[in-house]
Amino acid sequence: MSRVLILLTFFIGLNSFAGWKGKFERIIAEDLIHSTEEITYNLESLDGDANYQLYLDDPNSVRHLNTGDIIEVDGQLLGKVNSGGDSRESILVQNIKAVEYSPRMESFAAFQEFKRNALFVVVNFSDQNSFTTKSGALSLFSKVKTTYLNSSYNQINYQYSSRDVVEVTIDQKVGQGCDPYGWRIQVADKLSSEGVLYQNYNHLVMFFPNEKYLGCLWTGLGSIGSLTSGAMQTAWVLNEPKGDNLVTTHEMGHNNGLGHAGTDLNNDGVIETTYGDFSCFMGNNKIVNMNFPHRLQLGLFNDYPEAVHESKVSQETVRIGALHYNPSDISYPSGVEIFKEVNDKGENLYYLLSFRKKMTDDDKNLGAQYVDGVSIHVGKKTGYDPVTKYITTLRDGETFSDDKGLTIKQVKRGFSFVDVKIDRPQCQPVDPTLTIPVSAFTILEGKTASFKVFWKNNDSLACPPTKFGMTVSYPAQYAKVTYDNKIQELAPGESWESNVVVEGLNATDYRDINFYLSDIDGVEPTHKLVSRKVRVKVNASSCNSSDPTLILPSGLSVEEGQTITSEITIKNNDGSNCPSTKFYVTPQTYHQYFQVSGVSTNILKPGETKRIPISIKGISQTPGRETKFTLTDIDGVAPSHTSMSKQMIVKVTKAAPNCAGQAPSWSLSKDNLQLQTEQSENVILSIKNNDTLACNGTTFSFDTEYSQGQITPTYTPSEIKVNPGETKSVQLTIKALSTVVSLGSLKVVLKDNDKNDPIHVAQSKTITYKIDQYVNPNCVISEPYFNITLKDITIEYGEAAEGFLRLENHDSVECPGTYYKTTAIYDYNLVHVTGAEDFFSTRPGSFNDRRVYVRSLSPTGGTTKVIVRLEDYDGQMPHHPTIERVINVTLLPKAKTLPTKPTNLRGAVLGGFLINIKWDESTHSSGIKEYILYETIGDRTRVAQKSSKTSYNSVVPSNLYKGEVAIYQVKAVANDGTESPLSNKIIMDKKGQVP
Repeated sequence: MSRVLILLTFFIGLNSFAGWKGKFERIIAEDLIHSTEEITYNLESLDGDANYQLYLDDPNSVRHLNTGDIIEVDGQLLGKVNSGGDSRESILVQNIKAVEYSPRMESFAAFQEFKRNALFVVVNFSDQNSFTTKSGALSLFSKVKTTYLNSSYNQINYQYSSRDVVEVTIDQKVGQGCDPYGWRIQVADKLSSEGVLYQNYNHLVMFFPNEKYLGCLWTGLGSIGSLTSGAMQTAWVLNEPKGDNLVTTHEMGHNNGLGHAGTDLNNDGVIETTYGDFSCFMGNNKIVNMNFPHRLQLGLFNDYPEAVHESKVSQETVRIGALHYNPSDISYPSGVEIFKEVNDKGENLYYLLSFRKKMTDDDKNLGAQYVDGVSIHVGKKTGYDPVTKYITTLRDGETFSDDKGLTIKQVKRGFSFVDVKIDRPQCQPVDPTLTIPVSAFTILEGKTASFKVFWKNNDSLACPPTKFGMTVSYPAQYAKVTYDNKIQELAPGESWESNVVVEGLNATDYRDINFYLSDIDGVEPTHKLVSRKVRVKVNASSCNSSDPTLILPSGLSVEEGQTITSEITIKNNDGSNCPSTKFYVTPQTYHQYFQVSGVSTNILKPGETKRIPISIKGISQTPGRETKFTLTDIDGVAPSHTSMSKQMIVKVTKAAPNCAGQAPSWSLSKDNLQLQTEQSENVILSIKNNDTLACNGTTFSFDTEYSQGQITPTYTPSEIKVNPGETKSVQLTIKALSTVVSLGSLKVVLKDNDKNDPIHVAQSKTITYKIDQYVNPNCVISEPYFNITLKDITIEYGEAAEGFLRLENHDSVECPGTYYKTTAIYDYNLVHVTGAEDFFSTRPGSFNDRRVYVRSLSPTGGTTKVIVRLEDYDGQMPHHPTIERVINVTLLPKAKTLPTKPTNLRGAVLGGFLINIKWDESTHSSGIKEYILYETIGDRTRVAQKSSKTSYNSVVPSNLYKGEVAIYQVKAVANDGTESPLSNKIIMDKKGQVP
């Protein structure tokens, strides 16, 4: 891809933007498999004739781009640069300015009323089938929706149906290179040609074939947007595994304004591992719910003011609820924010504390390092590029400290909460700093210079905020100083900036401009007055000024009631050393004869020429009236120009004679429709123009009001011109979209679209309709075969039983496929079930198999049941009843561990019937209590001795009869009462010898 060097240097003087203006788009291109990413900055010109890609070598330039959605760029066109198969125009940029912003909703309550939808587009290449299908994408859509619902406390709800998943084929062959922006254009054109209104969606998510055919170095691209903006955002997905929603959910997260969830290993504010925080689907691992900082950035707690606790005091203990609980359901906060510092971009950073548990389906994938303790992140609450940084998760008794003396200690963890103690040093006040990046500068008379002044509150974090005020004194006879942000409350460590503009009035040598920053709130702690000065020198203007040129059209004629367009020309004749001038053109208009509109304020650079469109509407006949245009210099900046005037003649002619306008007559071929889902009906609109023949023809168009989401009306043609006395027809095609039986009405409005005399009043007619779900009359529905091989099972603690789940669709082949959902209902404290919760898309006669595992979690044993429920989930006809299967589970308690068997039992004869017996010791986690020596003679066994030692001295065996022998064995008894197996044997005969 092309590289554009952005040169952003401190400059004093007038900003000038005469270069490129266009929509600004940020794209994150990332390979989630190899954990690499690259941010590109794109500029699409508003006239659509060029696209530029900007690569930013200066990190500070990102802040300029991040302030708006349309930017102006001054620079030098360098030509095309080709890299990676993508050829773009390249610009060497001298200046950037944000000029327009997308409207963003101020609260989540407003967002709730803004229907947020996504359009999934399965893209085929002309010589290569796509990697997935519409049904697979529909299943994926459901998983994406579930993840966002779980993460957002049901606030982010992607409504969808089968019509929100479409399939297109574009003219692309394998081996032609990686061209994501070109593909997007082709996909958009295809969608438009097929009548899909993709512009009405918030997300355009495109799925492309396997990356090995494309040569792309990414698995996903996502444009960085805003959750509460109405602007559509784009996501590209390559090689998405079937059934895996990680890449799609991740890229749509960028669309919603989320950055990456990384890891800050040493708490220095730098992310060492870009994708390292696997407690969030923006951290690139497995699908889990959003972490606390991202939920905060999306405004999910806006309607719950008590859900986020802001820590401001020196010492406090806070109870934090588990993050998965809805804030409305718990009495303590879902998280804590602690002001940390202001970074080098002037953004406020916070420590953000939260408590995660493996409760919801997605959170079961969380690693052990993120759960059952307080997690500490660093991040911004709101703003652009909201990357979050994970630091650590504490356990009971553990603490985290930073270099500013802040200590966070986990006091106690309960089942649904964690108690955290926050300590920081006492307030240490420090006088604020006032920073000015320049010490002296020069300007010309009549010109301006601009710079920023920076404030910073240097108090320790334990101090309360302070309200500061800035005042400026300056030599008023030589210069004029204006500035903003005169009063601002700053938290400890927080920075602010004021924009200062200095205008040169009269020439002078260096004079002082003094800036004062004072503590004005009178609340402890108080601060001393801080002052700084800048020296300014005003030079006499050497601009070679000349009055501008004004050129007017001639010979203009307009008919009564009609409007014509023309243009006037202005040229700034000043020398190149002069500043730009703001001109205004004032027309002399005769309202009884004609009206002139379209003139406006225009800023022209020296030597620049502008052509300004104007409109002239005829009111009443006049043979030729002179009208005067006056050109005035209105900016008040030297050099000033003398006002000048020029005249032109406008003639208004009489309108066509004897024109008498009459309301048109029109009719509908049908006013009551019976529709079926995904089918269309045509209605013919017949329109007759009843104006007299002396009138001009009228262009009619149509508006409709109908039940949103139920039907799509299309007019062919969309507007039609009908001459007086003429009758013409328009075809209205009405397509049913609703998947359930519904009633509605369509209001058809016929309106005069050209607004020329005669003007006709809009008229309306109503078409009522009923939508029925289409079902093939030959469809015979049957209860599906649903079986689990696990019925009555017994499981030891820590072990799992494995079985199979089978679903067979027994409907007749004339029936549509059915989308099923299985749900496992069980006691989370006793067992864990996997494989029994999924979505199944089945065609008649097809089947699906899944492996099901039931694992014991109870060390004490017991009994429980697992209920597996099958539901017809698509809401379409035919509908099937819910089926349940029960697994009875017997849980065996955790088995006790036995002591090890004594080994190497041996004996030695002392003489007569005395022997010594020894063995090697046993082991057990609870320790060995004693050893028991057993003697067996014939069928008689007795305890010979008990001892804590590993030997018995002078053992006397029982009386032996002729031919009898004594057999000895030993076993160990542990402190917990468990006994080991018996050792090896030794045998003694009547002579007291050991064979």
